[in-house]
Amino acid sequence: PAFLLLLGYGILLAWRFFRRAFHLIRTQPEADEANRLLGIALHYQGHLDEAFGRLQRCRADTAVLDALYNLALDFERRRQFNKAAAVFLYITKNSTQEYRDAAPRHQRMLAMEKAFVFGMSQKALHSTMILSPEAMEKPMIGRYELTGELGQGAMGMVYLGKDSKMDRVVAVKTMAISHELKPEAMAEVKERFFLEAMAAGRLNHPHIVTVFDMGEEDDLAYIVMDYVQGETLKSFIDVGKLLPVAEVLRIGMQVADALEYAHCNQIIHRDIKPANIMYDPKTGRVKVTDFGVASLTDSTRTRTGTIIGTPSYMSPEQVAGKHVEAGSDLFSLGVTLFQLLTGQLPFTGDSLASVIFKIANESFPDIRDLRKDLSPAIGVLISKALQKEARDRYQTAAEMKADLQECLEQIERG
Repeated sequence: PAFLLLLGYGILLAWRFFRRAFHLIRTQPEADEANRLLGIALHYQGHLDEAFGRLQRCRADTAVLDALYNLALDFERRRQFNKAAAVFLYITKNSTQEYRDAAPRHQRMLAMEKAFVFGMSQKALHSTMILSPEAMEKPMIGRYELTGELGQGAMGMVYLGKDSKMDRVVAVKTMAISHELKPEAMAEVKERFFLEAMAAGRLNHPHIVTVFDMGEEDDLAYIVMDYVQGETLKSFIDVGKLLPVAEVLRIGMQVADALEYAHCNQIIHRDIKPANIMYDPKTGRVKVTDFGVASLTDSTRTRTGTIIGTPSYMSPEQVAGKHVEAGSDLFSLGVTLFQLLTGQLPFTGDSLASVIFKIANESFPDIRDLRKDLSPAIGVLISKALQKEARDRYQTAAEMKADLQECLEQIERG
């Protein structure tokens, strides 16, 4: 009886085992499909880590490997190279034959993870991201795909991007969030960075760059602006590359128009200079950029006693750390026009201290001594813009624009 009892128990266990195995064989494809679809849904919703966990529960057939590969590419776009490497490695280990380029991409992701760590050094503040020429997926910030580098900004790189939602080309200014800085210092740096978006975001003018969006992702802060064709006026300040006088006057009129609008909206730019003015030689169109040090006159964000801007283009009151008003921007525009017309700055020196002293205390050279072909009216205009006392300068940008137009009309009349 005991033998029969044990035999019966063994048969019962075997029957249960085979029944469970048969059930798993019959239901596994359904479970795999459910996990695959759930993984794809999580991926679509942006939950990449959860998506990877779900897809790992599936048998690695072609459909699952395809979903994993697309997931790895998205990790790569988001610059999460260690996670992209983990997914590519999983694909490599679970495919019976070499799946696409998963193996070489795994090695590339490992190399990228070692090469680029965001926000961990002062170097990162100036080289926020490097777009590799190799066959990498284009990086993403938010919904913006970065397709190329446009140049170096004051706080980080500026990239050419594509807005996937609106299907438009944009410029994306970035700043690495450095963990080396103390929290209060980092908060101040971020506030200054986003001040540009807050200031320019209040403005809607054909000669002021438009800000669309701003945000933070991982160790990057970013501002999204419209992409402006052309180059900065910095390309036209050297002797031999100077623009025609009439074109400089037209540029000055457009900048003055932009400043009049900004000033009427209680915003002082505080850093007008050739590098912050975009110019398209094909159309002659100008746009003022970089409101990163702007002062909102109805705000207490910019403190008196703080010198912010580019010294060579600053007004006497700005280099002294005093409160600045519209006349300070007009002084900076005067310096910019002086440089565009002559190829040199009105105030130069061997050191920063020397330049600041001359701006505050010494007179500038007569522009007509440097260029004999300039009209007396242009000389008067530049002289008025560069007066030491704000009360002696143009009081509004509209007034300066009117004189620029008069000078232009004199040239056009011959």
